[in-house]
Amino acid sequence: MDSKRKEHAEWADMAAILQRAWKRFINTVPGKWKPELTFQDYPCMRQEPGNNLCGYYVCTFIRDMACPKGGDARIHHTRMIRLRDTLITEDQIRAIQEEIAGFFLTEVITPGGEHYRQIVTAEDIRRGDVVL
Repeated sequence: MDSKRKEHAEWADMAAILQRAWKRFINTVPGKWKPELTFQDYPCMRQEPGNNLCGYYVCTFIRDMACPKGGDARIHHTRMIRLRDTLITEDQIRAIQEEIAGFFLTEVITPGGEHYRQIVTAEDIRRGDVVL
């Protein structure tokens, strides 16, 4: 849960909150669920102790998890890893920023994007601009 790999005792409160939320979920949503969450460590980019690059590592992880779907996904992912590994740190950060900005522009902000959600205000409804 922490990119600095702290001891479980240091984030036990968060684990307890997640367990309570999980129990509430499995009692509400029908299906076959595990009785408790398990927390496993797996290899991913980790920040060194004493630095302030947590946001960089979070963005890199999100980018790695949000690769394109379909047949070109593996090719894109491989190219991005090769590109990331050949860039210096400042260029890596710029590449991640540009990729995330592009994702927001094409998939979140643009109507018709996969994650687009129209924001409806009370004023829009009052004017009749939006049909619910």
